[in-house]
Amino acid sequence: MRHALLCAALLLAAPAIAQKNEMVIYHCTDAAGAVTVQNDTPCPAGSTQKTRVIDPPPPLPAYVPMTPPPSASPLTPITRVTRDNGFDPATLVIDLELQPPPPLFLCTTYEQTRYYTEDSEPASRCQPMATVGIGGLQGLGAGAACERVTDVCEPVPDEALCNAWDTRVREAEFRWKFAGGHYATEDRRAEYEALARMRDTSTCAAE
Repeated sequence: MRHALLCAALLLAAPAIAQKNEMVIYHCTDAAGAVTVQNDTPCPAGSTQKTRVIDPPPPLPAYVPMTPPPSASPLTPITRVTRDNGFDPATLVIDLELQPPPPLFLCTTYEQTRYYTEDSEPASRCQPMATVGIGGLQGLGAGAACERVTDVCEPVPDEALCNAWDTRVREAEFRWKFAGGHYATEDRRAEYEALARMRDTSTCAAE
């Protein structure tokens, strides 16, 4: 009987004993009134101890790094801003891949005038010739005559291609705005916009 009473007293005085897979939380108050909470470690001597048995939280799942599928290949966008003097977010264009500009040819005419063109075939024209008429006077009674001449053209090297395209676009803009003549203004404007678009959608825009 005495042994049974002793066991009962020990059970009442001892902290709660956790069963398997359970966790004991110790609520400790020291002599100064400071409170600490700890798990699975009894309060230090001199502290008032309260215990609580809880179920442990489930273990976190093991971390498995995500890997892209074998066919996936990251793309690095190239940011291109149009050639305005100021930055306008509305003009920001994102290209996945820019291509080199179309080839250009630098041509020289019979009169030694030089120009750029995308046409690989040299242009030809009828160059007027001086004729002698009646009495040996030039142009008096003389018929019109001309000589067929062909421009001399050579491809622009790759390293100079972007500069050549800049010149080509500027010349087209000048013809549209200032050259005048019998060509319709809208036709010249369309030519300028088409050339500017070819330059600005190429690798020259990133330079």
